[in-house]
Amino acid sequence: MSPNAEVLPLLMGATGPIVDRNKRDIRTPGQWLRELKENADEAGASNIHFGIEWQGVENLGVFRRFVADDGKGMDDQEINQFMRTYGGGGKPIGAEHENFGIGAKVTLLPWNREGIVVISYKNGVASMIRLKHDPVMNEYGAFIWTAENEFGGDEQVVVISPEEFGISTWGIHDFGSIWKQVPFWQDQLTPPEHGTIIVLIGNDPLEDTILGDPDRPEERAPHFPARYLNTRIWQVPEEMSITVDVPTSPDKNNWPHSEPENVDLLGKSGIARRPVKGAHHYIHNVGGEVTDSSEMETLHPSDIGHNVKVHWFLRKVEGRPNPYGPRDGMVAVLYDNELYDISSEQWRFRQFGIRWKEVQRDTYLIVEPPPSNGEQKHGVYPLGGRDALNLYGGKDLPFSEWGMVFAGALPEAIEKRLQEARPDDDEVDRSWKERFAERYLQRWRQPRLRSADSGDAKIDPTARSPRMESVRNREQSSSEAKPQRPKNTQPQLIAKKTTADRSGKTHAARRSQMAAAIPDWARASAEDMDEPYYVAAFDPTRENPDGSRGVVMLNAEHEAVIQFVREFQDKYPPQAADQVEAECLNVLGQSLVAKVVHAQSLSAYVPREEVETSFLSPVSLTTAALGMVFETEGVGVRIGGVLGVRKAG
Repeated sequence: MSPNAEVLPLLMGATGPIVDRNKRDIRTPGQWLRELKENADEAGASNIHFGIEWQGVENLGVFRRFVADDGKGMDDQEINQFMRTYGGGGKPIGAEHENFGIGAKVTLLPWNREGIVVISYKNGVASMIRLKHDPVMNEYGAFIWTAENEFGGDEQVVVISPEEFGISTWGIHDFGSIWKQVPFWQDQLTPPEHGTIIVLIGNDPLEDTILGDPDRPEERAPHFPARYLNTRIWQVPEEMSITVDVPTSPDKNNWPHSEPENVDLLGKSGIARRPVKGAHHYIHNVGGEVTDSSEMETLHPSDIGHNVKVHWFLRKVEGRPNPYGPRDGMVAVLYDNELYDISSEQWRFRQFGIRWKEVQRDTYLIVEPPPSNGEQKHGVYPLGGRDALNLYGGKDLPFSEWGMVFAGALPEAIEKRLQEARPDDDEVDRSWKERFAERYLQRWRQPRLRSADSGDAKIDPTARSPRMESVRNREQSSSEAKPQRPKNTQPQLIAKKTTADRSGKTHAARRSQMAAAIPDWARASAEDMDEPYYVAAFDPTRENPDGSRGVVMLNAEHEAVIQFVREFQDKYPPQAADQVEAECLNVLGQSLVAKVVHAQSLSAYVPREEVETSFLSPVSLTTAALGMVFETEGVGVRIGGVLGVRKAG
């Protein structure tokens, strides 16, 4: 212990449960690929290769993944310190924007309990260590080898030389020759001067590890490693080369039984060597071309704050998308040259005002918020697993707010593409909204003050809401004795959000019935839903011709909707079928709009982001729509009033 130390460091208990739990907390498949690439990058590597270890293939038919880099490497002392330390290792642990030295161990050890073998070269000398799981102690640690010392006796060590040493049950006869399988060392006659090779053995000696984590089904596709890296990394520097060897067939029977003489880009030997260039490269150069884009579109600070940028790209796809990179459009967050929270889900696109699937496939939205720091407390930082981001203070990313701002200034090129895909009908009859508002709005919402330049009233955004004041008054009037608090704590009140800013200033305002802007509804197809069995989805961003915002998208191709329509079409002459369908969809659409408005009233108590992602999710709207019992009565009355007599029975 240091003579100047004030504390004794905490001791870690059993590592097994801790490592396993940390791994379960990682939500993103393929995170281990990112961690191995990041370690190589931090070692100063110019070349990184994710390869297949061929001794195991030739001797046992087992395909194991290895990753090699030409970084600075580690000597026997460094490899022992770094690989056996959980958290930091041979490098300092910094602030929230720096790695913690646990990523590779957490993402690899739980599905490589038989072993992770690390062979590192420094100054031409090779050192090897094996990390594994001890099932008796439920611990992860370094395997203890029995080696011959300089006096000819046995010695127990954790770091050995890989030269001319093998493990027959693994089918590997010489760990010291694996470097010859690495593309950027194959032309050498002697082992590398510096660099590192990591071999993944799996949970048992006969496991194929080139298909990734067996607990993550998404990783089982042969092309997954290349696709993941080309999607997660934004741009690979020109001076760096990253390659991945992957089988071209999902059927192991079609994989080669020995190391091919030549591995090329197209995979003529059964193994393709795919370059990793990053998502930016694939968007611009693979499977199509970018027709419109804006590299640096700044979202106005007064809208969502703090210089959040968005990079948008609109593509024209040619032919079948390439499977080794981003295949369809996506929304993602850019941080430190990596993409986080990557989503191609339609609900995410709808948050940004892009509602039609035809346009979503060709659109890439890359949001770039600033990183948080001592002065910038509104930025983002990565969670410990490095697979997700949070806002400063542990808050979720405000996709709803970002999307609303972007949709409010939707780029002309995207707006044009939306119109070409599915023109909005400005001739929709919206007279039902007036009747709806007169009958129902008063029960859901009370008039309140909204910030407006032309208003004649004043609002104070720092004032407590009436609901909070009533709680406070009850607390003050209570005769019960309150427990005495320690002097260094303060009571906390959670006030509801207002529509004004947080500057503490009062603003001009006008009285308005905030729910009077009732959303539209629109006919949609199954393709426009995140899942074809969803009945409806809500796009909160669309600005409608009558000044309202938002649209309920009704899946007219859903089986329940089709049966609902057919039930009434069977009661009327065939020539009235279209009109019957229109009335049926009107009733369903307006019924869903009523449910949306009702749910939106919860924003007085629940953050808007939660209202949209939970109460107005496609799952919630589908649940609300199924059954259609009361809608059946409404349709019967409406159609009877319009068409009159039914057809003869």
